Amino acid sequence: MESKAIICFLVGTSLLCIRASIIPSSTLDDLLSIKGYHFHTYFDHRNTTNIEEAINFRTSIQERITSGELKECRINFVNFLPRGPHLMGEYETCCNSTSLPAAMSFFIENRGNLSVLFHPLTRWELLDHTKRAMFLGPPVKMDVSILSVDLFDDVDVCGDDEIEYSDINNLIL
Repeated sequence: MESKAIICFLVGTSLLCIRASIIPSSTLDDLLSIKGYHFHTYFDHRNTTNIEEAINFRTSIQERITSGELKECRINFVNFLPRGPHLMGEYETCCNSTSLPAAMSFFIENRGNLSVLFHPLTRWELLDHTKRAMFLGPPVKMDVSILSVDLFDDVDVCGDDEIEYSDINNLIL
């Protein structure tokens, strides 16, 4: 939700008021409020070869999580169809800051032909998916119009045990 404000100035003996939309920028407080990071791995949901590559990569990620190499990460379910701002198949891996160096190295070295969107997790969802994001591989188009400007306190926290994971072996392609 975009924050609105009315800002008033005293100009001589007159009061001048304007309505403004407040869109946050990166500040020290924002940097300290990063709750974790998402890696969105994209694949063409109409191409079986690309789906196989994505699923194999996902299996490799899960193996690293299970082995403890990426112990502060979790991998979420696969979206085989466009969902949310993502206009193609994708899945996300959520990591906290202690696993970030290992996760970033792993994604850079092993993503193959897949594009991966990397972004921080703060209350500023739109900024996180645009100005604060970067792609490993070619950029992928998203529909950012559905993202919230401000999530307030509803930010994903990586490593949350309440998230249920799908078993990749039971998915039907």
